[in-house]
Amino acid sequence: EFSQSTSSGNLSQNNIGANVSVIDTNLATINIYFYNSTGNLINTSSSSATPFFVNFTNLDDGLYYFNSTSSDLAGNSANTTTRVVSIDTIDPVNSVVVNNTNLQKNLDSVLINWSSLDVNLNVTLFNITFPGGAVLFSSSESSGEVTLTASNMTTIGTYLVSLYSVDNSGNNNLTTQTMIVNDTTVPNIEVINPLSGSYIQNWIFVNVTSIDEDVNTIDIYLYNTTLGLVEQSGGFNSPYSYNFTSLSDGTY
Repeated sequence: EFSQSTSSGNLSQNNIGANVSVIDTNLATINIYFYNSTGNLINTSSSSATPFFVNFTNLDDGLYYFNSTSSDLAGNSANTTTRVVSIDTIDPVNSVVVNNTNLQKNLDSVLINWSSLDVNLNVTLFNITFPGGAVLFSSSESSGEVTLTASNMTTIGTYLVSLYSVDNSGNNNLTTQTMIVNDTTVPNIEVINPLSGSYIQNWIFVNVTSIDEDVNTIDIYLYNTTLGLVEQSGGFNSPYSYNFTSLSDGTY
């Protein structure tokens, strides 16, 4: 009976262990044969004891084959099937290229290219996320390109571009890049009322509107005839209005 410690498959390590056990009271010899990717025999190990373990170390990346035979003192022999192991210790090579990382909202577009290279590539995940973390674009292709226009990048802040890849041996690579969407457009603000003129009242009702989809605050300042600040008021919505009351006669 034979058992081998390393099964066929892909490994991210530089060694292969072979463990052979034989049930035979008259055991003579156990041989383990180790081959490279071209089928050349690169090692033969023998023992008259069971179990017999051999660890093949300092292996380069590549494909390897191994099997074993045994014989007893009566001349009977047996052999295992050949196992195939791929040694791969190299992480996938990722590339992310963003042609513009400083963008103006409602104006700029950006071209993004990505690629993952590995002879044993298994999984690729490419994502672009909004500043809040929501996914803007996603792909499982190992390479590609995408153009984002101003209509795609509707939020001010830092966008994350990420590329994650894994090969069949479990080697992985995560590559990230950021791009910033700014708003440098000055808001367009207009006082709707009051109109300039003379009024028989002790109050001034001010109504202001701002044309800017990202308006943050609107502040209204009331000054007297010497340009001294009488009162101010602020709000977060457009239009915004405020009534300045209990005013003395004068120019404001």
